[in-house]
Amino acid sequence: MTGTRATLDAEWSLLLAACSTIPSQEKAECLRSLLREPIRWEHLVELADRHGTQPLLYQALAGVADALPAEHLQSLKQMYQTNLHKALFLSRELIRIVDQLATLGIEALPYKGLALAEVAYGDIALRHAGDIDLLIRPRDFPRVRDAVRELGYVPHLALSEAQERAYLKTGYECAFDGVAGPNLLEVQWAIQPRFYAIDFDMDRLFQRAVTVSVAGRPMKTPSSEDLLLVLSAHAAAAGSPAEMISAFRLKHGEAKVVRDATLDRIALEQARAMAGKDHLSHDALGSFSRRIAPSKAGRAAENIAYGYESFEKTLDQWIDSSGHRKNLLLHNASRVGVASARDPSGKRTYWAMVIAGDYEPKPGKGKRDKEPVVAVKREGGPSGSAKSDGCHIKLLSLCI
Repeated sequence: MTGTRATLDAEWSLLLAACSTIPSQEKAECLRSLLREPIRWEHLVELADRHGTQPLLYQALAGVADALPAEHLQSLKQMYQTNLHKALFLSRELIRIVDQLATLGIEALPYKGLALAEVAYGDIALRHAGDIDLLIRPRDFPRVRDAVRELGYVPHLALSEAQERAYLKTGYECAFDGVAGPNLLEVQWAIQPRFYAIDFDMDRLFQRAVTVSVAGRPMKTPSSEDLLLVLSAHAAAAGSPAEMISAFRLKHGEAKVVRDATLDRIALEQARAMAGKDHLSHDALGSFSRRIAPSKAGRAAENIAYGYESFEKTLDQWIDSSGHRKNLLLHNASRVGVASARDPSGKRTYWAMVIAGDYEPKPGKGKRDKEPVVAVKREGGPSGSAKSDGCHIKLLSLCI
C-alpha cells in the first residue's frame, strides 16, 4: 500500500473509530474530533480498502456528514453503492445455488462473504462483497459440480476424472467462473489444504450448523464456535505468499493461485543464485525461458527484489511498480512459487516469485505453443548497494 511508508496515525485512528462498536453518540463525538485533524483521504480510503472496511467507514462518516468535505463523502458513497449492488447480485446467485442443491438433497454451508456479513453486522452491505464460499462434504463434489454447471458455473481449471480424484484427496477447494466473471463461486470440501496439517471433521461441522437469513432466505452456516476456528485457520494462512498474491489478484478480477512445489524450487534456486553473487538479475542462474521449462507452463512471469525481510513489504513494492504489478496479474495464472535467500554477509535478503498458468494444451492443438514463456520481467528493490545488470525490461532474456 502506498501509505505504508508514511505515518498514518490520523487515518488509522479515524478508521478504527469508524469500525468501533462504541455507542453511536460517543462514536459521533469521537469522529468529529478526529475530523478536525488533517486527513489524507486517499490514504484513508486505501487503508479501508486494504482491510475490507470501506462500507463501515462510509456508514460511520455518513452520520457526521457535516464534519467532512462533501466530495469525499460522495466518493465513499459511490464505493458503498457499488459494493451494495455486488452484494445483492451475489445474494441472488447464492439463493439460486442453495435452492438448486437443496432440490437435489445436497447440503451446503455458505460461510464468509454474505453469511458472515449477516452474522457479524446483520447487513450484507457492510462487508466487502467478493465471491460466494460454500462448504460441502467431499463425497458431494461431483454432484455439486454438475448442479452449478446447470446454473452457468464452470470450473476455472479443467481437470480430467483422474486429476479430479487426485485433487479431491490433496486439495480443498474448486473455483468456478460464472457469466458475470471469473472466480465467482468457491466450493470447499476442507478448510485448508492437507499440508497445513489442520483437520476439521466436516460431518460434525455440518451437524453443529446454525440457521441465518441471507437476503430473506434462511440457510445454514457454521456455528459461532466453528466459525471462530475456521476464520482463525484462514487468518493463519492469509499471511502466506500465495494467499496474499491471491487476495490482490481477486480484487482485480483474476483467479487465485496456489503454491506449486516446482515453481517454489525454481524461485529458490534463483533467489540463492542472486544472493550468492549479491547481484540482482534475472539471468543470475541462466535465462528465464530455460529455468521455467521444467514447470511445463504455457505462460509464466518472474518478479525479483532485494532488501526487505518480509514478503508483505516486498509484495507492496511490486504492487507499486507497473511492470511487477502486470506480472502479479498474469491472466489465467493458477500457480505460484516464492522464495528468499540471504547474501553471504547475511545482511541482505533476495526474493524471487514465479507465477505461471496455461498448463493445459489449448483446444484443437496437440501440443503447447512453441514458446513456453511470454512475460515481461522487471527488477526492483529498495535503494542499496547490491549490484544490478542495468536492464530495466527483459523480454525472453533480451535486455531492452
